[in-house]
Amino acid sequence: MERIKEEFNRYKWVLLAGLIVAVLIGLITANLHVLQFMTYKMQGNTTGIISILENSVKNSDAQADWYFSQGIEYLLKQKEMSEESRQFFETYFERFTSEKKLEVIEGYNKKNLFIPTTDVLMQTLMENLDHSSIQNYIKRMETSDLEQGLVMYYGAVAKVDTTFIDHMYKILSIYPKTLPFEKFQFDLYPILALTGEENELKKATIFSKLNPENAKENIFKSLKGQSIEGEQLRVWVEFLNKTQILDDATYTKFNSLYSEIYLVRNQYKELDTREVDLKNKKEAVEVQIEQSLKDIESKQGELATLNNEISGIDSQLGDLTDYAYMALYIEKSSGTGNNEYEASIPKKGIFGNYKPSGQKYIVKLSETSFLSEGVYYVDIYLKGTKVNNKGNEYPYYVEVSSRELSDIATLQGERSQKVEVRTALQQTINQLEDEVSAIKEKMGYDDNQEALKGIAVERDNLTKKLNEKVVEIKTLFGLGDLKITVETEDSKTE
Repeated sequence: MERIKEEFNRYKWVLLAGLIVAVLIGLITANLHVLQFMTYKMQGNTTGIISILENSVKNSDAQADWYFSQGIEYLLKQKEMSEESRQFFETYFERFTSEKKLEVIEGYNKKNLFIPTTDVLMQTLMENLDHSSIQNYIKRMETSDLEQGLVMYYGAVAKVDTTFIDHMYKILSIYPKTLPFEKFQFDLYPILALTGEENELKKATIFSKLNPENAKENIFKSLKGQSIEGEQLRVWVEFLNKTQILDDATYTKFNSLYSEIYLVRNQYKELDTREVDLKNKKEAVEVQIEQSLKDIESKQGELATLNNEISGIDSQLGDLTDYAYMALYIEKSSGTGNNEYEASIPKKGIFGNYKPSGQKYIVKLSETSFLSEGVYYVDIYLKGTKVNNKGNEYPYYVEVSSRELSDIATLQGERSQKVEVRTALQQTINQLEDEVSAIKEKMGYDDNQEALKGIAVERDNLTKKLNEKVVEIKTLFGLGDLKITVETEDSKTE
C-alpha cells in the first residue's frame, strides 16, 4: 500500500497533465462545428457553412445548437440568396423542426421567393394559418400553386367538415385573388347551409373568393339532390347574389318568378276570406236542417232494414213458389219406397183415352193418394234426378206439401204488411226532404254551395299557376325537389 502511494506521488503531475489534455481535446472536438462555422463565416464560405448544416440537419437536437441557428440565419440574410443556399433549404425543408420551417418561410417572404409546393410545405402552412409568416406566404402564392397545394393536402375533392371550413375561411380571408375552383373543389352545399352570425361571415368570405361560374355549377349540382323549401331557396339566392355567384340576369329572373308566387299567395288569402264567409252561411243553414237530416238518416236506415227484410221474404218465396202445376200419368211404384212412383206426361190415345208417354219421371206424392194407374194433377218441385230400382235415372219431382203451401201464405202476408209500413215510411222521408229543400231554397243554400265550388276551381287554377312558377324556378337552377307552399285555413297546397 505504501509503495502505491509513493508511485502515485511520483507521477501525479504527469497524470494531471494528461487529464487536462484529454479535457481540452474533448472541448475542441465538441466545439469543432462552432470553430469551423466561425471560420467559414469569416471567410464568407457559403459552401462550407452548408456542409456543416447538412451534417446536423437530420438531428432535431442539433438544430437547436447555436452554430446551426446562426448558419440558417446567415444563409437567409444573404443579400442575394445563392442557388446553393436555396437548394439546401428546399432539399432539407422536410427535415427542419417546426420552428426552423417558419424561420425559412419568413426568410423566403422577405426575398419574395417560393418553396416548391410539397406535402410537407402544405402541412406546415395548414398547421400554422394564424402565423403572420404563413399568412404572408399564402398571400404571395399564385392561384395555380395554391390550388395544387390544397389538392395535395385535401385530395381533389375535399371532405367538408368544421375544420375544413375554418381552414378555407382563414385562407380565403387573407388571399387577395379569386380561387379558380377547378383543380381543387369541395361541396359547397354544407357551407351554404350554415346558419348563425359567425358562420354567415365564414361562408360569405369563402363564396366571394371562388370563381363564380364554377361555384354556381358546384352548388346547384349539389342542390339538385336536395329537397328545398321555397323560402330557404330565396334566402340562399339573396346570399349568392351578394357574393356575386349569381349573374344579374338569373337573379332578376328568380325575383320576378318569386314575386308572382307572392301574388298567388295573396290571392289564396283572399279566397280563404271569401270561403270563411260562405262556410259560415252554409253552417247556418245546416244548423236549421240538422235535426231533419238526422231524422231522414234514421228513417232511411229503417227503410233499408225493411227493404232487406222484404228481399229476404222474396228470396224465401222464390224458393217456395218455384213449382209447377202439372198433369202426370202415374203408372206404378218406382220401387224406391217413400210414396215414390214412376210417371210420365200423359199422351192421348186414338180413342180419347190417356196413356203414358216415353219420357219417364219419378214423382214423390205427399198430398195426393195414388189409387190406380192414370192421370193426376199435382203441384210439384223439380229436385234433380233419381235412380229407380232397375238402375234407371229419371228426373225427380216432389209434390208440394200442405205445410209448404201454408208457409207461402204466411210469408205473403208478412210481405204485404212490411210493404205497407215501407210505403208510409217513404212518405215520411219525402215530407222531411221537402222541408229541408224549402229551407235550403229560402236561405240560398244551393247558390252558396256553387260559390264554394267556384272557390275550389279558383284555388285549383292558382295551384296550377303556382306549380308552373315552381317548374320555371327548378328549370332556372336545375333543381330536383323544390317545395313552394301556400298555407290555407283548411289545407296546405304545394
